[in-house]
Amino acid sequence: MGQIANILDATVAPPAMLPSSTPRARQESLLTRLVPGSSRISADHRLCDRLREWFTVEGVRSLSSSLCTTVVTAVVLHYSHSNVPNSLLLVAGFATFCALAGGRRILTAIVGRLNEPRNVLVVGSGAASQRIISAVRRHPGSGRSIKQALSVSQFQEICDARRFSTFVREEFIDEVIIATPGLDLAAVIGEARHQRLDVTVVPEALGLSAAEQIAIENDEETTLLSVRKESVPSIKLSAKRALDVLLSGIGLAALLPLLMMIGIIVRLDSSGPALYRSFRVGCKRRRFLCYKFRTMGLNADFAKEGLRWRNERVGAFFKIEDDPRITHVGKFLRRYSLDELPQLWNVLVGEMSLVGPRPHPPDDINLYRIQDLQRLDFMPGITGLWQVTARQDPSFDTSVALDVEYIKGWSLWLDFQILYRTIGVVVRGSGS
Repeated sequence: MGQIANILDATVAPPAMLPSSTPRARQESLLTRLVPGSSRISADHRLCDRLREWFTVEGVRSLSSSLCTTVVTAVVLHYSHSNVPNSLLLVAGFATFCALAGGRRILTAIVGRLNEPRNVLVVGSGAASQRIISAVRRHPGSGRSIKQALSVSQFQEICDARRFSTFVREEFIDEVIIATPGLDLAAVIGEARHQRLDVTVVPEALGLSAAEQIAIENDEETTLLSVRKESVPSIKLSAKRALDVLLSGIGLAALLPLLMMIGIIVRLDSSGPALYRSFRVGCKRRRFLCYKFRTMGLNADFAKEGLRWRNERVGAFFKIEDDPRITHVGKFLRRYSLDELPQLWNVLVGEMSLVGPRPHPPDDINLYRIQDLQRLDFMPGITGLWQVTARQDPSFDTSVALDVEYIKGWSLWLDFQILYRTIGVVVRGSGS
């Protein structure tokens, strides 16, 4: 964190670059992908599911609270000889219930993206392994999603080839479940700690029938022993998400006239739509549709490959001086970063954050090395540490190093610092 502060104060050079290596040819996967089957759900089932969402334990509590409040109020008004009609009490009680239930739903929508399923690697074969896989599939609300499953021999082969770190990085594994004996658990846990992974062990893997001294996660079909749990700052991340929703909503409302004016100018300057929509790669390599004001002519994406020989950036970046695809208005918009204002919508819907590593297009992601994938561990942002400290640096390694440094030292205060510095960068017109 201190190193980030020094970078923001421009008192030291950017952190050391990540070591480069020759991209290794992608080996054929040793595992079998487990993709849950899909089924058609009738309208009646959808209605039942919707009712279950509302009448959960929290929903019942909201109803009980509103009923109790209504009854107590009615009793007090009765003995105070008030002339308040009973119909008004019923309306007030119903409004209380709607406010409680609606507020809970709104809060859930704001922070809901923080609870996306965790990618799980199951190691083992036999009844225990199949029981784990079946239980996770039958309970999608458990917070887990089976990403891969390996037998002991397959897992050992990966470890012996020293490909464990590469494997978990490529597959974005969050948790390893050991479901069978025969593994060096100390070595697995040590490597998982190095890769910042959770490790969970079923009793059979330890030869135990009960383990009161270890944290236990019970389910209807199975029992998991929590051996190691990576701490996640859920409260801080929830605050970051709430801040994103608040500021992006205010920004879209306040800047609506400017957005409409820019859209009209873009349409008048060149043929084509005002907005440019393209896929970007975000957290955990999830794709989303990113919005910008169009700054290039039509078919600019098709001309990109033909211009790669002129690329002036080092690594998986693509940037050339005096790009012939950029329009006259596009140069002005890029200089003051006005073309990125529509991304406030991506922030509002939870696909991006105000601050974070910039999202790259899929063709640039394909040029990543294994260590470069670290920058995809965090929600992408409109601005970031690289934008306010080394925006003109042509090195992709510098960008990755700053993004990783931001992720490791992230805090809300750091986000505020970057947002403050971004204002100066935009006003100076240092974009390109």
